[in-house]
Formats: sequence, C-alpha cells, structure tokens
Amino acid sequence: MKKQTKVVLGLFLTIGVVGVAAYFIRQAKLLKSICVKAGNIDWEGALLEAVGVYTSGGSLTDFSLPLNLTLINNSNSEVTIKKVDMDLYAEGDLIGQVSTDFEQILGKKSETILNVDFDFTQDANLLALGAAELLGSLDFTIRGTITAEASVFETIEITYLSTFNAAGLISSEKSGGDCK
Repeated sequence: MKKQTKVVLGLFLTIGVVGVAAYFIRQAKLLKSICVKAGNIDWEGALLEAVGVYTSGGSLTDFSLPLNLTLINNSNSEVTIKKVDMDLYAEGDLIGQVSTDFEQILGKKSETILNVDFDFTQDANLLALGAAELLGSLDFTIRGTITAEASVFETIEITYLSTFNAAGLISSEKSGGDCK
C-alpha cells in the first residue's frame, strides 16, 4: 500500500474511533441528566373501587390506575419520550402494566408531567388486594423503562423503580438519572 493510502485510512479510522467515543460519552451524560419521579400516587379510593367492581362480577377492562410521572431534563438537549413500559406489582404479584407508544417532547433544562395509566392484568387477585388494603399493609412496586430519543442515532432507556403504599407514601425511588 502506498504511504498516502495508509495515512488516509489511519485518519478515517481515528475520526471513526473518536466519533464513536464521543457518541457513548454523550449517551452517558444524557442518561445521567434525565430523571424520573413519581408525581401523584393516591390510589386508595381507586383501588377499593376496583375491588368493588371485581367482587360484583364486573369487568376491569375499562378500569385503570393513573400514574403521573415527573420527568426532569437537566441536559442541554431536547429529548422525545417515545415509549413507557412498566409493570405494577402488589406484594410481589404482577397486577398491572403500562405499555404505550407515543411521543412527548421534553425540552432542554425543563420539567414535564407524563400521565400514564396502569391497566389491570387478567389474573390480578383483587380480592386479596382489597383485604390487604383494608388492613393497611399493601405495598406496591413499579418497575420499568422509559425510552427517550435525543436524535436519530441517540436512543436511551431510563430505568425506573419505586416502592410505596396505596396512600402514596413513597419509601424508595430509583431512576436512571440524577434528580438534583
């Protein structure tokens, strides 16, 4: 190979490696800059209403539990929320799911409320949930991901984990980013 060809190939290789490294560094910074917090989780009345519908033989297909998430973007990049995929557990049993495909813009250096609804699963044991709720000992866990896109080539998944009781007292919350 000619010396000029080697120089050109070496230059392209160096630019490619630097570009890939810059991409992954930006992804890591972006992931740390987006934070998710639960906004309103006051499900006590809604859960007891669902148990009442369930015990009377009604269908829960049109019944859901609302969840308001606060998304905080501390980065200098506008981000588009593409998908929310979360599971709701009560005392370790899967009782509800959120799986949505939509777009919501999260502006740079901004805070946005994202409203989603948990739909009950077919085999959710609401009788046991109602009894536990009346005794005041029901703990919930939300676990899932929020998919965000900063550009055509930059898609990140923000993990979310929260444990709380039906009255909305959050005991622990972990998000993919830093909520400072």
